[in-house]
Amino acid sequence: MSASASNIVLPKIRRRSTEVPIGAICILTAVLATTFAAFMIWAMTVGDFKAEMSQLLSLPWGMVVTLDVYIGLALFSAWMFYREEKSVVALLWTLALVIGGNIVTCAYVLRAAYSSKRSAMRFFAGRRLD
Repeated sequence: MSASASNIVLPKIRRRSTEVPIGAICILTAVLATTFAAFMIWAMTVGDFKAEMSQLLSLPWGMVVTLDVYIGLALFSAWMFYREEKSVVALLWTLALVIGGNIVTCAYVLRAAYSSKRSAMRFFAGRRLD
């Protein structure tokens, strides 16, 4: 049973869409923001931020999680500085991110999705494409 090369039919390769699925991004971001907001409200009502943070930071895994959060913040901030035309705008978003946490991340992703005009390149590169 030998097949010659001329009898082999390869499937056509379909190019990936370069459109941003704004609806999916909005739904996912809204779910994540709502979940995070609910947990923040819960923690503020039942927890003691100062005491619990000092305890958390005294634990090895607490330090790892905190470092992980700051690495994510730095990477996301770098993306904002890359996307934004004006550094002042990126700096203000970064300050909001430090204060507000990932709810601000969700807001920025929504803003990027809506301003992308469904273009993946515009979503990631922002106004650099203008």
